[in-house]
Amino acid sequence: MCNNGIELIKYISDLIVLENKKIKSNNFYYSYELGDFGGSIIVKPDEYKTKYDKKGGDKDIMFLSNKLGVIYYSSYGEKGKSGKDIYMIKKIEDGNWSEPINLGPVINTPADEDYPFIHPDSISLYFCSKGHNSMGGYDIFKSVYDTISKTWGEPVNLDFPTNSPYDDILYITDTNENYAYFASNRETFGDKISVYKIQVDKNPIEKQFNSLD
Repeated sequence: MCNNGIELIKYISDLIVLENKKIKSNNFYYSYELGDFGGSIIVKPDEYKTKYDKKGGDKDIMFLSNKLGVIYYSSYGEKGKSGKDIYMIKKIEDGNWSEPINLGPVINTPADEDYPFIHPDSISLYFCSKGHNSMGGYDIFKSVYDTISKTWGEPVNLDFPTNSPYDDILYITDTNENYAYFASNRETFGDKISVYKIQVDKNPIEKQFNSLD
């Protein structure tokens, strides 16, 4: 087993599923109940879609933070030379929104990043990526913003069993990180996707791997 694989399954936990809904993949996010999640999911207006976003035909969504007055979303950008990147816009003093800000190379890779969610703590960003150390398809990652250096921390893979070799997307957790929603196509076919509501395991067990040499 390669070192990257060992690192991804270093901490083992059970996926404690509270709900599992298999639904059509379009508008799957309607199944997320966001009462204690500090924001709302909105459909991306055309004014924030570049010509490359429109060409892709995706039903893009954005996450609006009620507390921060910021919106996070993904886009192919104005040049469309690489995969999707994560952007943010801020509400400015006159009530309008700022120009889109690319979150930079710590978060964004040449592959696709998508479905960002900023936690109510205002510094924890969850997103999915086909880059970084993904185990296949989209994996869910977490990055913490350093308010002193004003930089994003190295994204951390949420690991098994939240992530899988399939597409695992749109991880949203409540204020106290007791439970979370995410979606995955690991157990579905065709145009279906599973939306999981899980209990967050805050104390995964570290698993030791011995060399076979």
